[in-house]
Amino acid sequence: MSTLIPLSVRGNAPVYDPTKSTTAKKIDGMTFRQSYAGGSYVYSGVVYTDAIKIGSLTFSNYAFEVCETSKTQVGGPPYGTFGLNIDPNGMPTKPDRIKSWFPAVMGYLHAPLFAVDYHRSTSKGTFDFGFIDENKYTGSIGYTSVLANNGGQWVVSISGFAVGTTFIKRSFNTLVDTGGVATLQFPRWAIDRYFAQVPNSTWNEARNSYQFPCDNVKYPLPDIVFGVGDSVKLTIPGKNLEHVLFNSALNQCGTYITAGSDDQVLWAKKVIENLYVVFDYGNRRMGFANKVSF
Repeated sequence: MSTLIPLSVRGNAPVYDPTKSTTAKKIDGMTFRQSYAGGSYVYSGVVYTDAIKIGSLTFSNYAFEVCETSKTQVGGPPYGTFGLNIDPNGMPTKPDRIKSWFPAVMGYLHAPLFAVDYHRSTSKGTFDFGFIDENKYTGSIGYTSVLANNGGQWVVSISGFAVGTTFIKRSFNTLVDTGGVATLQFPRWAIDRYFAQVPNSTWNEARNSYQFPCDNVKYPLPDIVFGVGDSVKLTIPGKNLEHVLFNSALNQCGTYITAGSDDQVLWAKKVIENLYVVFDYGNRRMGFANKVSF
């Protein structure tokens, strides 16, 4: 996001100001139009080159998108996206496409991957570029290949879902989005079985989810357990599943767990903050592991 966006739209969010950089240069005739993972139009603008520093990595004369227009995509002031998709074609710039940030820096890293560790307790997190921090997860990392022909999105296959001690080997695809909304989607068949464990839960069509008496907040919901690959099982602790008030008059509460299609669901912050997630660009795969801390 940038100072080219009207102040009324960008609010107080920190933004890029090309007038304050002695090395900023606009690339004449180059523009972009970007859509968010959900497919809705979000922002557009022009392209600049400048020196970029992220962590200890500094790149001179790097070309990147600078927003002139934006729509809020996640319920707050707009910020921007970071060039971490797996599209080899690069950014959606015209007339020519420019290499995204991660492919541009990949050759300077120890390994062509990055790992994400969000913490729900602090609302903070880290992106580890080029390495996997073994102190941040426990057990094994389960890997699953990125599926082809998904427009550069990180879409992978999950091998199954557990209900109690029974593991149902039935695969489904999920799009993993590090910047998405508070979405924790599973196929309807999976959440039907999950909420069968929650007393007095009923389907709420408007919420596309299950509701239950708010008295149930006195104890944790069941853990969510799913499979990656042939042997690794991952757990989202039930104690980490926030309760949401659906209807105060009827004393009905729910969660952020919603039903997606049987073919593909969306996993965003609510999933990532409960797991250690590896985006292995070089091997076109994703890894999931149980976290040490939340």
